[in-house]
Amino acid sequence: MYSLNETIFAEIIEKKKLKPYFQPIVSLRNGKVLAYEALSRVTGKYEDISIGDMFDMATKLDCPWRLDKLCRSLAIKQASKKPKQAKLFLNVDSHVLLDAEFKQGFTRDSLRKYNLETRDVVFEITERSDVENKDLLLSLIRHYESQGFAIAIDDIGSGYSGLNRLNYLNPQYVKIDYELVHNIQKSKAQSSIVRLMVNYCREMHHVLIAEGIESKEELACLIELGVEYGQGFYLAKPKETFENISESVQKTIKYLYDDTKHKKEKHFRKIASISKAGIVLYPESTVKHAYNLFMTDSKIQEIAVVDRKSHLHGVLCRKNFIQDYENQDASAKDTTLKLEDIIANKPRFCVAAKEPLKRAARQAMSRPERECYDAFAVVDDNRYCGMVTVRDLVRTLAEGE
Repeated sequence: MYSLNETIFAEIIEKKKLKPYFQPIVSLRNGKVLAYEALSRVTGKYEDISIGDMFDMATKLDCPWRLDKLCRSLAIKQASKKPKQAKLFLNVDSHVLLDAEFKQGFTRDSLRKYNLETRDVVFEITERSDVENKDLLLSLIRHYESQGFAIAIDDIGSGYSGLNRLNYLNPQYVKIDYELVHNIQKSKAQSSIVRLMVNYCREMHHVLIAEGIESKEELACLIELGVEYGQGFYLAKPKETFENISESVQKTIKYLYDDTKHKKEKHFRKIASISKAGIVLYPESTVKHAYNLFMTDSKIQEIAVVDRKSHLHGVLCRKNFIQDYENQDASAKDTTLKLEDIIANKPRFCVAAKEPLKRAARQAMSRPERECYDAFAVVDDNRYCGMVTVRDLVRTLAEGE
């Protein structure tokens, strides 16, 4: 195993002992490839030397552009074979943009040589140390954007400097730091941060990408949080060729996304979707008729009183109605007494048809204790839609968990 020094560094550069590899960045909705990130590896007898060490040495020797130029040219040459619709992410250390030897126009000229366009390329800006001249860096990035290149910011979430970069660089793509993704399903803190980033990027129109996905559990958590795109060994390892992710992983993504979507749809379902018409009587129906219905069918637990224009007048609950009726003396059990006579001016609890299930549940449980488990009516602009039992409401909510 070789230890990197100036001589070995120079030999690797001069003999072009680097090879580009490409890792897919895929949609966490359907598994389709958005882009490929170009990654470089040292080849030959020095293959144990990491590309990270190479860039550290380049910075130490004050020649980051020499290494970056080689990595970039090799990647672009190979990118002529990429799928037409897929973008190419090229890592660019922000210090390279400030390098005195940096040649603006090199990337554009290389793309033309291989029949590629600037819109095919996303510069992924990384920082190995803080850049003091932020105004100059910003002007260079805007220069690239004016030529048609897009910008991605790497390692967001790894610290204040990363978040600050996001603020002033305003990129098209944002990549979540590996440390936030690793075992995210076990960390409420990591999940909360990523949820905030999802909302922020959605509002600011940034495309959010999670790096370093290494397990199905991490993938499931990221999909549930609403992250749009992902990258990592669980989805696909870097390869020398441009390949789609495997069918099995694509099916897993689709299944997890559809399952999450189904749960969210249930979470936001409206109360009207689980209401049932039930037994309905007109206000002019007699009290005696309602009593007979309850007595002849023990399954009837409530009766809605609705007029001919579908306006709700009230709800008769089995237990209370029967008890009140039977407690009256014989003279009070007038067979001509109408339902409208006993429900007139009585407050009635009902829920608007467009209320989400959880909010409807909170309203139902806020009723007085002796009433909170009673079925309730659902109305749309005071027009009767149906009845909902607390049992059906709880069961539906539980299925959505």
